[in-house]
Amino acid sequence: MCKVWSFIAWQKDWSAICDYVTRADIANRYSLDPKKKKNIERFTRYCRIVTYIYGTFTFTTAFVVIFQPGFKYLLSSKYRENVKAGREDYMQVVSSWVPFNKHEMPGYFFACVIQGLGTFVAAGWITSYDVIALSIMIFIRAELEALKIDTAAIFDASERDVIDRIRDCHKRHIELIQ
Repeated sequence: MCKVWSFIAWQKDWSAICDYVTRADIANRYSLDPKKKKNIERFTRYCRIVTYIYGTFTFTTAFVVIFQPGFKYLLSSKYRENVKAGREDYMQVVSSWVPFNKHEMPGYFFACVIQGLGTFVAAGWITSYDVIALSIMIFIRAELEALKIDTAAIFDASERDVIDRIRDCHKRHIELIQ
């Protein structure tokens, strides 16, 4: 919830960052410089790998959390016997309150569905927030590499172009710092 509320509270700042990332990414992606194209392709591939792996781990964890009570019931005969005999309650997905008896069927089933949906939505929020943060960090590294390529080529042009290139690099550096 803290991640969601912080995202809402600083929504204007997050929006500005995402707008900047989009603008700078498009400028690099459609550059005529083959070094910059190769750089952006390399970091795009890296970002996809990192975010897909992270998303897979997050949703695998959510899946295990959601279905753990069912797995325990199916795989543990002792637990099944204790539940049937009334010595043990059904295992909950997460601890929660519901306006019906969640310790007996069908209330237990409905509580698990509600808890499972909540877990799945929370996993989506967490993944979304973290993937945005990861992508921005990877983008900053890619933009620094692109800036390095551009600064290395500053003096490979006429005097007028050199001044324009210095201004462009300075502007990009200031935007990156912001």
